[in-house]
Amino acid sequence: MKPYPKYKATNIPWLTEAPDDWEVWKIKYLFSERIEKGFPDEPLLVASQNMGVVPKEVYGNRTVEAMKDLHLLKLVEIGDFVISLRSFQGGIEYAYYRGIISPAYTVMKQNTFIDAGYFRYLAKSKLFIELLQTCVTGIREGQNIDYNRLKNEFIPLPPLSVQSRIVSYLDAKVSSINKLIEAKKRQVELLKEELYTYLFSEKGDIESLGYWDNCFPQHWESTTVKRIFHETSDKGYTDKELLAVTQDRGVLYKNDCSENFVSPSGDYSSQKLVLPHDFIISLRSFQGGIEASLIKGLVSPAYTVFAMNDYNELLFIYYRYLFKTKPFIAFLNTLVADTRDGKKIGFKEFRGFYMPVPPVSHLEKIKELSLRLDVLVIQVEKYLQLLTEYKISLISDVVTGKVEVQEVALQQKIESEVVLPKIIELAPKQSKTHSKGYDDAVILATLVNAFGTEEYPFTAFDCQKFPYLLHRYIEGVAANYSKFAAGPYNPLLKYQTARPIALKKKYIREHTGRYKGLVTDANVQEAVGYFTAWYGNEPLEWIKQFRFISNRKNELELLTTVDMAIVDLQNDNMSVTMQSIKDLIKGSPVWKDKLKRPIFSDDNIERAIKWSYKLFGTQNKEVGKKL
Repeated sequence: MKPYPKYKATNIPWLTEAPDDWEVWKIKYLFSERIEKGFPDEPLLVASQNMGVVPKEVYGNRTVEAMKDLHLLKLVEIGDFVISLRSFQGGIEYAYYRGIISPAYTVMKQNTFIDAGYFRYLAKSKLFIELLQTCVTGIREGQNIDYNRLKNEFIPLPPLSVQSRIVSYLDAKVSSINKLIEAKKRQVELLKEELYTYLFSEKGDIESLGYWDNCFPQHWESTTVKRIFHETSDKGYTDKELLAVTQDRGVLYKNDCSENFVSPSGDYSSQKLVLPHDFIISLRSFQGGIEASLIKGLVSPAYTVFAMNDYNELLFIYYRYLFKTKPFIAFLNTLVADTRDGKKIGFKEFRGFYMPVPPVSHLEKIKELSLRLDVLVIQVEKYLQLLTEYKISLISDVVTGKVEVQEVALQQKIESEVVLPKIIELAPKQSKTHSKGYDDAVILATLVNAFGTEEYPFTAFDCQKFPYLLHRYIEGVAANYSKFAAGPYNPLLKYQTARPIALKKKYIREHTGRYKGLVTDANVQEAVGYFTAWYGNEPLEWIKQFRFISNRKNELELLTTVDMAIVDLQNDNMSVTMQSIKDLIKGSPVWKDKLKRPIFSDDNIERAIKWSYKLFGTQNKEVGKKL
């Protein structure tokens, strides 16, 4: 699409120019406020950011419901707009139904100068949401839109014929994008359904399930929960990150969540420690099952944490999925105990019940399916992210007049307008058959995908230190690294293996902006898929602990230098002490000047030794995870 032929300046702070035949109007001249009340028999409506204004039964989620004084609620007509308590986050909502809604909301009725469809798109555009964020009031109890401020703001107004063309164009485009999104989501769901059936059947041919006690083949072994798991309640780890336990995304770092989860203030010593491969029973497990953690962190003491008595990868994968199935959730509901804050399940209520233990050969099949699913989920998430970003950008560009709508463009496929990664589902029993150089390229691309952005690309320093740490974790040793001024350095990564191969395969590309470095390219999800197939998700979750450390460059130089010195000392059968580390550094021509820097003080070297032991163990041969 091309820009309009001619533009003119506007008095809108967030939109400096508009097409020449567009006007700018104050919102109050385009809308009037609807404050009609006294309709207690109309259906109750919900203003949601993903569905618009719809009846409560259509929305489905649990909401606070007004059961009295319904005559005080505001009337909403089809085509009205509702400013909700969260509009500053997601825009103003369009009403698809007639009904009544909380009097705390503002209901807007459009006049004949503006097409409701045009404003529906404008009200959800990025620039308009930024405008809303300048019109908020309130801090402690939440932020609300001040309509008296908003109604005096200006918005662009195309001629009605152009508005109508914009609506037709965006309706078609958004519909095409949404169909693509649903198709990719369905691809994931189909693989989930296949995996689901194998949790209860060796042939994956079940049609319906009975009660928990007769869900599984009779020849499968079973044993009590307490013979497989034990409860843990480790506390006092104040230096760990807080975790969020969610039903739809599993266990995440709170810093990675956009939601405002309640966090403890001050001391974290009462929080429970969660390790990779632990399971968590939350206060909502009776609704969504038990969550498996792949990361380390802290959760509320109100949660129950339990772990396997003897870790078994195949059984962990099996129970990770089994604990999220409908039959298991129904089983959990027989164990719940009412509390003041909801329903709670404790380990003591759970420990005496029997769990299936499928044959090893069948567990291998489930592992294969879970691996394919993990890879597909990663690829589809990136695919959907790009599609969503494209949709947001397209809407914004069209409704603000940056591009002119062309009718012919309606016939173009979305895939021709945005570069989308290929979805490559792994074949069954994918094996690790690849060269060391290609391995390096896949690891580098996966790290760039996890850490690099155009604002903060993956630097040359990162390209050395992060692969070093990952190899130490996965294999116990980082091969081909030598002592360079900035710490361990592998020249092959830059000149012969990781970087050139990843660039050639279009996994990564050079970025030159405010900062120089590497960012992802069109085929990066292929590399991420291979990484997950070869190593699983755990190493990547493990490496993410270094994302938010302060003074990262100095800290990683300290850690990797001291760790490399530890490995050298251990290989020479020498004791590891702060002094022996200093002597080794002092004896290296390229490292000796490090001891003049504050980051390599005695205290920091001692700290780095403990840090290395904590990450990799105390003996080189026992370090890491063999895969």
